[in-house]
Amino acid sequence: MKALIIEDSRIVCDAIIAVLNNVNARTVSVGTIDGALSEYRGTKYDVVILDMAVDGHRGLEFIDAVTPAQDSTSKSRSRSAGNAPIVVIRHVGEKIPGDCMFLKAEIPFPFTGEELVTAIQNSVNSRQADKIRASLLPPKVKLDSMAELEKKGISPGGAYVFYERKPTGVRRAISTFSNAGHKIYVVTSSRPKVAKERMGLDRGADVFILSGSEYPLGTMVQAVRDFTDANPDTVVAIDDLDAVINRCGLDRTFRALSAILRDRPSESRFTFMTSVNGQLFGLSIKKMLAEMMTVFETEV
Repeated sequence: MKALIIEDSRIVCDAIIAVLNNVNARTVSVGTIDGALSEYRGTKYDVVILDMAVDGHRGLEFIDAVTPAQDSTSKSRSRSAGNAPIVVIRHVGEKIPGDCMFLKAEIPFPFTGEELVTAIQNSVNSRQADKIRASLLPPKVKLDSMAELEKKGISPGGAYVFYERKPTGVRRAISTFSNAGHKIYVVTSSRPKVAKERMGLDRGADVFILSGSEYPLGTMVQAVRDFTDANPDTVVAIDDLDAVINRCGLDRTFRALSAILRDRPSESRFTFMTSVNGQLFGLSIKKMLAEMMTVFETEV
């Protein structure tokens, strides 16, 4: 199945893509109405997901543009009938026209991955719907949780460090990414089960364990690279950077962070998150962290 996503919020778009990846859909995303119309008319799609609030609330213009005029010929309307069905994301106060022959389903924002997939199932042909039903494990998170992260400046592809005595903020962010369908790669010195439970991850989440008298940071860096090469949209999380610094020292730790963040390929899309107790470090150390990552001050 090939889906066209018309959405200008990057984080909501990425969450939708993560949901559709679970059903092996190929996706193309566009953030403007003009670009969406060009894609819609020039390429064969199986379904269109349209956010009515896209491009300055111009979603209705897309629907108007693809709806055959009332005075169009029956031949023209018949030819248009083969166009892709449209699933509309409707916001509070928005009205959806009932005369568009391609508009097959609507879902209110915020919505869950399960609601999105159900709407798509009700819109596509029976063969495609059966494939979706057979492969889907829908995320339960409301997609407005991802939108809330975006408002705070957290989006896929970035690198973030949280200053907090207890890593509650970073764990909530990681859990939100996980529930929206992103794979999580946890680097931890704790027992894997404990680390996963702290972040609200399922048992199948991938973990790299730091252990021994000297943590194998070189091996860890290579493991992260291998995983992100195979899973470009993953989230890499070091759940306790304090423990790494205490065991390995600042020099080794910062060289490892640099190898992960500064030396990654330009096309890499993985997200990086970690937390430290900001009260333990001086301004020079904080400056070095800020040069690598976006800093979030919490609880300090």
